[in-house]
Amino acid sequence: MPTKYKNRLQKFRERYTDRSDYEKSLARARYAVNSDAVKERSSQRMQTDTTSRNKNRVYMKKRIADDVQYRERNRVTATQSKKRRLETDEAYHAAHVESAKQYKKRKLQTDEAYHAAHVESAKEYKKRKLQSDDKYHAAHIKNAKEYKKEKTTD
Repeated sequence: MPTKYKNRLQKFRERYTDRSDYEKSLARARYAVNSDAVKERSSQRMQTDTTSRNKNRVYMKKRIADDVQYRERNRVTATQSKKRRLETDEAYHAAHVESAKQYKKRKLQTDEAYHAAHVESAKEYKKRKLQSDDKYHAAHIKNAKEYKKEKTTD
């Protein structure tokens, strides 16, 4: 036979579980009605809440540094999403092209080995193009004649 105290504790626990189940059901019902607003608010919070973003950034950096499999999966998915975004988003594609041009220009100015390799590959490309493309060859001859004519008149 349980004591009066044990009975009180048991009733208290039952009331607590009943109340929490009731509140959970109310919360589910509210979410079902307002799910769009809730999703919108939570996405906006992730964009504006710098503390959460910084915590997440630190956690992800640590995870990428520690977990090799996650790092590889992350690299693959990042590449796929970047390709997809470059194909679909024209503004992103234009910005990517522009930044690539700036990067290449800066690297050509600062890295001498890269510049020398670039000059070599450009010479090889021009040789191949002159041999394989007749229109390019004809335009090259025309430009060379004009240049020679200009050079002799000066």
